[in-house]
Amino acid sequence: MEYLVLISAVDQNGLSPSEEEKCMADYAAWAQTLGEKHVFARRLDVSPGRQLKSKQIPLTDGPFAEAKELIVGIIVLSASSINEASKIAESCPLREYFELLVKEVKV
Repeated sequence: MEYLVLISAVDQNGLSPSEEEKCMADYAAWAQTLGEKHVFARRLDVSPGRQLKSKQIPLTDGPFAEAKELIVGIIVLSASSINEASKIAESCPLREYFELLVKEVKV
């Protein structure tokens, strides 16, 4: 089964260039280790995108509503259960900088 690990920055916590470089190097090493164990993991970058308003829910904060959480990336994991996926995600070095949310992909 596949699981999404949503990477969110709380209050738009920005990283310095050196922190970002270390973070990505640590992540790359972690993902390589998982690959060696035949656990599929890949990180997807998320661009800012476009907000589409709900047809039924009025937008009360204007077109630029502030968000306390911002999804900054997604990891796709292959695991046998959500417990295994959560255990794998707990070992991810991105947890030092971001909050992670594990969700099962249902097709």
